[in-house]
Amino acid sequence: MRLVVVVLLTLQLAFISVGLGMLLALMLALLRLSGSLVLQWIARAYIFAFRSTPLLVQIFLLYYGLGQFEAIRYSVLWPILRQPYWCAIIALAL
Repeated sequence: MRLVVVVLLTLQLAFISVGLGMLLALMLALLRLSGSLVLQWIARAYIFAFRSTPLLVQIFLLYYGLGQFEAIRYSVLWPILRQPYWCAIIALAL
């Protein structure tokens, strides 16, 4: 029974993160196709930064690193960022 729960959680993480990742990829593609050099540079820098770091490092930085900043701990995002489930979805979508 536990295996079924874990498989369903894994599928849920996969589908949500792929959906969010596709939305993010669409926005980045539109930025790269825009005529503005500044927007193209922002998209290229984002793509370079996230493609050149391992996913495990991104997950660690998101889950353990962001909590080190007081501004984030007292922001509206903290209830989301302190939970491993949402950090995994965000990291996998990036």
